[in-house]
Amino acid sequence: SLKDLAKKVDSLRFACMASACILALLALVYTTPWDNYLVYKGIWSYPKGRVLVAIGYVPLEEYFFFVVQSLFTTLWLMRAMERVALEEGIAPRISGLHR
Repeated sequence: SLKDLAKKVDSLRFACMASACILALLALVYTTPWDNYLVYKGIWSYPKGRVLVAIGYVPLEEYFFFVVQSLFTTLWLMRAMERVALEEGIAPRISGLHR
């Protein structure tokens, strides 16, 4: 029924959001020590006066970038996958076009 389908879609969306948050956290945990080490070693730097706040050696903006990039990429991919699943799975069944 449509009610069951709606519950499944909501459940899948929640799982996607949870997955996106977990991936963003993993990206942050993985890149934080590496970026701090590279800045500490002088491999790259951030100009003084162009950084809001540094946590360790890395600006807060960089941590924000790690999280936002991971979230946007994951959510974009999941949205694209959802659209394909709907087009190939649900839409043909609803319109009566079985393959």
